[in-house]
Amino acid sequence: AAREALRFVTLMSVHGYNALDYKINLDWYSTVLFFVTFAVLGGVVLAYLLTVAWQSGQTKGVYTPSAAITRLGNLSIGLLVLWVVQFFAIGFYVWAR
Repeated sequence: AAREALRFVTLMSVHGYNALDYKINLDWYSTVLFFVTFAVLGGVVLAYLLTVAWQSGQTKGVYTPSAAITRLGNLSIGLLVLWVVQFFAIGFYVWAR
């Protein structure tokens, strides 16, 4: 921390540089994508994994998931595929314009 404080003071006093003068450009799409990824995609996938792990541990013999758990697994895969597609689509859009 002392090294960074020394660097900051040196840049401000000797060179007149102040990093705090920069204008903040907030990118809402990236911010929303970050939080939605963890909340929605992470929540659904984690719920599926924990449910399957719990139920398979409670079952004697071979575990066969119920229809609801199978739908949750398919939803997890679908959301992941949708996330990857939108990620590359937005990337291509930004690159192409």
